[in-house]
Amino acid sequence: MQLTLRDIRNAKDYTIHEVAEYCGVSAEEIEEIEIDSSEISYDLLIKITDLYRVPPDCIYLGVTKR
Repeated sequence: MQLTLRDIRNAKDYTIHEVAEYCGVSAEEIEEIEIDSSEISYDLLIKITDLYRVPPDCIYLGVTKR
């Protein structure tokens, strides 16, 4: 089963700002990739999966509803 980045972030109890700080990007970028992760960079995906401690194949990569 694949979950969206937003679903995983909420389940792990992180704020957008905490994720952004950990990944070294803006909160706006995190918000954007939570809506459309179809073109997420490999480096950012790895940082996020390291933080969330989930394998990349558990994450839905595509466009989601706001």
